[in-house]
Amino acid sequence: MKTKKSLAEDLEIRSLEDMTISTLRVDTKKITDIVMCRLHAEPQERSILMKRKRQRTILLAAVIGTLAFTTVFASAAFREKIGEIISYFQSEEAVEISNIEQLAAWNHSVGKSISKDGYTLSLDNVAADDNFVHVFYTLQAENALYNSSTGEPNVWVMCLLNGAGADMDNHNTYAGYQVNEHTLKFAAKYNIAGLELSDNFQLELIGLPYDEQKSNIQQMNHISTKVYAGETLTAEELEQILYMNAEIDKSAVKINTVSKELNIPLWGNETTLTKFIYSPFGSQLVASTKSDSDPETMIGPEQFAVFDEHGNSLDILNNDFVLKKDGVSNNAYELLRVTPQIKQLHLVPFVFTERHESPEIVKNTVENFPLELEVSEYGKVVVTGISFRDGEIAVDYYKDGFTAAEPAFIFYDGSGEPVELGGKLNCTKYVDVHYETNSYTARYVYASAENENAAMPTEFRAPALEQQLQQIGVFGENIKLDFDKKVTVNLG
Repeated sequence: MKTKKSLAEDLEIRSLEDMTISTLRVDTKKITDIVMCRLHAEPQERSILMKRKRQRTILLAAVIGTLAFTTVFASAAFREKIGEIISYFQSEEAVEISNIEQLAAWNHSVGKSISKDGYTLSLDNVAADDNFVHVFYTLQAENALYNSSTGEPNVWVMCLLNGAGADMDNHNTYAGYQVNEHTLKFAAKYNIAGLELSDNFQLELIGLPYDEQKSNIQQMNHISTKVYAGETLTAEELEQILYMNAEIDKSAVKINTVSKELNIPLWGNETTLTKFIYSPFGSQLVASTKSDSDPETMIGPEQFAVFDEHGNSLDILNNDFVLKKDGVSNNAYELLRVTPQIKQLHLVPFVFTERHESPEIVKNTVENFPLELEVSEYGKVVVTGISFRDGEIAVDYYKDGFTAAEPAFIFYDGSGEPVELGGKLNCTKYVDVHYETNSYTARYVYASAENENAAMPTEFRAPALEQQLQQIGVFGENIKLDFDKKVTVNLG
């Protein structure tokens, strides 16, 4: 898995286990400066961040981002049917970032386009409810989509909701793929559960075109800074960019939404549960944490497990940091396995009980499926299948009980030696969520860090990978759930 050395080291974070995550404070001005420095760096330096075309449009998410979750399709026929409604889903490279049937049922077809300097930006569809706003758009270029020197996209796309940056809250997801040499398709899923977004809101889509020589980089960066600061662009600045807006109404989806206001304090650090939302696009708990007087801090998430009234563990799909606004940080936790019939949620905090320089690794032989990997006394990872493509190992699995972290799978050959798909710098991990089956697929994909067009090494082709991989393992979890501090949320 590609490590994000970058941000953690620049922020002088050595080990999250050396502190309580919920009390971690990070200088967000420093984060902003570092991120903007990276985004505005020299082309040769920036190209390191941009090695995969699928990810080239999400620089900010790639620099700060946590693990992104997406969902894959059940069949080509199903994809074709949905693709008639939302064109993004016409390709097998498309990934579903929410329940695809609900997206098809509740989307708004916009169909707006704007062209400038040989580029056309189209806002295709928007699907919004009280949890998420999904934006599907297309970028077309008469000439090159990418800069010939750096390999970066020639157009940087931004989205605003009622004038504010759509990705300013936590737990946002991005996906995209190249249709042909002139066309890119994108999907963005913005979490709005912690925001005060009215039923009728304005969505703005902005494309910043960078010329081939990057001679306008300073001006484009100036415009992007103004946009994220909420400043009004001048008529002259609007003439330099691709800009469009649309009025969106998310009220129709409320007929299938359950929203419950809460005021339930958690465990001693001024964090309160403020809202639970069950909707067609997902289920989320929203927590609000008061911060110190410093206006530029970052709040880490609470560490807890969630169970229903029957003791079933509900997977938490995100544990990322959130920025403070007006002295408060909102953190929305998306939950898997939630149904409208659930009457109670039980939140149980946990702590790490031991720390080891070399954590225990739980292994099992790859023979018959399913195979189990017990990570702690509270839960296990159940592997239901492993498949191989050239340069890719895909592990299908689900969680039985509670696991504190997403499994980082380790592969071994028959001699017990690790099978590394290109090493840390040449392998990227993606996790796909299957909402309807409450399961996942972890995909380890090889991509040369030095030359993305390099030929696939023989040892990374599917037959060789399948022959090599004889064992699979995950890191064990030394955790302790504190059921005496259980917090109950009544939903009925």
